[in-house]
Amino acid sequence: MSFTARTHVRCFTLIELLAVLVLLSSVGALSIGALGRLPNVHQERAAIDAVMRAWERTSLLARRSNGAVLMSEGEMLVADAPQPAPAPTARALTEHFPRRWRVELNEDEPIPFDVNGYSTDIRCKVTRPDGTQMYFTLLGVTGQRLDEDESP
Repeated sequence: MSFTARTHVRCFTLIELLAVLVLLSSVGALSIGALGRLPNVHQERAAIDAVMRAWERTSLLARRSNGAVLMSEGEMLVADAPQPAPAPTARALTEHFPRRWRVELNEDEPIPFDVNGYSTDIRCKVTRPDGTQMYFTLLGVTGQRLDEDESP
């Protein structure tokens, strides 16, 4: 007496394997595109943070040294205190932007800060390396950022 046990082994067909391969390659292609944008998002965040830090530091400088002025100079922001001042004066602080990013504050007009550390509202235009621009407003009393539209 011989016992032959036949078991039915379920295998995937070639079509099913190809369908899974196509699906996985599509997901991979989409994720690689998203990963390629990560450095730009990081640099955009760094540019916005530089503007926010410059506002905070200029506000503090103004309280300590009887007023201050914040100016945009291409790829950096510069704050100066009036003469004479107890704090370091000329170019008391600078904030640099990521390479090839530019910033304009109130169309490159110097922004005065009062003795109490407040300024007028500041309209910021940040230009990315590809030429697109991002706009936001900093409220002069609180330093809060209000996003605006972007232009190509």
